[in-house]
Amino acid sequence: MKLQNFSNEIMKKAYDVSRELYAEEAAKNPAWAKIYTEFEQYRKSQNAWFSVAEAGFDRFMQSVR
Repeated sequence: MKLQNFSNEIMKKAYDVSRELYAEEAAKNPAWAKIYTEFEQYRKSQNAWFSVAEAGFDRFMQSVR
């Protein structure tokens, strides 16, 4: 068995569909809309932090296998 990443096409489609689902739920459920809005702000800040603090180290470690 060989492990493989999902293609960018599959990842993009999954991302798009999930965003549609979240938007639909936010339109129906004010509690979800509040929680999801706050979560998105947190996720963006953590992605920025990860790109600086962790991603460089991870790329290095993957390169020295």
